[in-house]
Amino acid sequence: MKLKVKILKTAAVTGRSVVLCDEGGRMLPGQQRTVLNCPHDDIPRLTVEFVVDGDSVQLVGSD
Repeated sequence: MKLKVKILKTAAVTGRSVVLCDEGGRMLPGQQRTVLNCPHDDIPRLTVEFVVDGDSVQLVGSD
């Protein structure tokens, strides 16, 4: 599976937000917060915080 990082226009102070999406461009559910860190001489990194609500994001044990 390949994931995509999408920049959306918003009405917030910055005017944009970053979300994590699936291969089809659909936003992954349960995203509470994202932080995009783009050092000038390194690979950009995205940290995503999810809400584990038991419905769209579930906590499961090992198989």
